[in-house]
Amino acid sequence: MAPSPDGPAPNPFKAVRRVRSFDEVVMQIQSAILSGHYRTGDRLPNERELSAMLDVSRPTLREALRSLEVLGILDIRPGKSGGIFVAAPSGSGVGSALEALILLRRATTAELNEFRMSFEGETAAWAAERADDEDTERLLSHTAAVRAAAARPATRWEQMVDLDVHFHELVAHASKNQVRVAVMLGLLRAVQRVELRVTPVADPSLHHDVGAELTAVAEAIRDHDPERARAAMRAHLGRFFARYFDGSEPTEDDEGGSA
Repeated sequence: MAPSPDGPAPNPFKAVRRVRSFDEVVMQIQSAILSGHYRTGDRLPNERELSAMLDVSRPTLREALRSLEVLGILDIRPGKSGGIFVAAPSGSGVGSALEALILLRRATTAELNEFRMSFEGETAAWAAERADDEDTERLLSHTAAVRAAAARPATRWEQMVDLDVHFHELVAHASKNQVRVAVMLGLLRAVQRVELRVTPVADPSLHHDVGAELTAVAEAIRDHDPERARAAMRAHLGRFFARYFDGSEPTEDDEGGSA
């Protein structure tokens, strides 16, 4: 802007006062860890020191620290020998965050199934390429247990759901990809809630189908056949969804529990 004949024009700007909010505290601590300034097991400054460094109140700092602990980034230990430590990396923290996101976003069963069809299909394909003998033995032993449970008249659908959910976790581990494991862990609770809704109409034929379908996936992984593993996983997920859901249902009941 050209100066006024009477002198320089007034400055329309003023210094921005940065408010070091909860979000920025989280970001700065995460950045310090990701940059390598603090490594796994390192102790961070105590609350008083961190509060002064970041120029935030203790309540704001504590809220940020609790959030980072829930995410598995920090390990906060009480007592004289305690303190704020960088936690060892774990898929469970990522999984917990993803689980919370699914619930807060009110994802529908159709959205969950769409994601699972692509994600778990590829996870099964990677497992077929990378699974070692121990992985295939675990998968085949587990599917034998699923078939045995399905053959018992007294087996409840809740038991079949537990077996099914654990199988999907085993496949993720067999993929040898920790990101896939972390994401799968985040999906499991939502998957379990959705599958439990079928309890009132579950019958022995469904038990049998689950056992046969999981066995097909496990055998394709054992044979190191990625295409077959992908197709078998997608078929398993697709048949279950088409049989019981129209896709509009939320993954979480309004009451906050499973059916």
